[in-house]
Amino acid sequence: MKEIITPKYLTTEQYSKLSGLGVEEIKHQINIGKLEGTKTVGGHYKVIVRDDAVSKEMYEEVVRENAALKEKLKTINMASII
Repeated sequence: MKEIITPKYLTTEQYSKLSGLGVEEIKHQINIGKLEGTKTVGGHYKVIVRDDAVSKEMYEEVVRENAALKEKLKTINMASII
């Protein structure tokens, strides 16, 4: 049986502190569909955060590791051509 992940909602200010993004950028990202969120009847934005979300630091670490691995693969590929 598939696990149900219940979202929680953060204000744009709360999400801004966690993500490092500005409040207006967060609203823009929600409006264009790049960030999962909603706008309340009262006009307030809420960012949807699911239980499986990762921190900004963890995401950035994975990005750095991937970049390093890509460089290693390029080196290996170049060595195999020679």
